[in-house]
Amino acid sequence: AIRVPKNAATGASAFVKLGARRYLVISIAMAAARLTIEDGLVGNAAVAVGSCSVVAKRLSGVEAALRC
Repeated sequence: AIRVPKNAATGASAFVKLGARRYLVISIAMAAARLTIEDGLVGNAAVAVGSCSVVAKRLSGVEAALRC
C-alpha cells in the first residue's frame, strides 16, 4: 500500500507543462514545485524539472536557495 499524506495547510504546490498540446504529446519541458511556509518563511521546498534531461531532476540548489 502507498500512503499519501494530506496537503499541508501551510504550503502550496504547482505543476506546469510546456508542449504542443496539453496531453498525448511529449512535453518540451515541465516543472513542479512544492513549498511549505513556517513562521512566514519557506520551511521546505521541492523543485523538479522534466524533459530537460534523460530523467526528471530535483533542483537541489534552487531548493536550498529558497530555504535561506
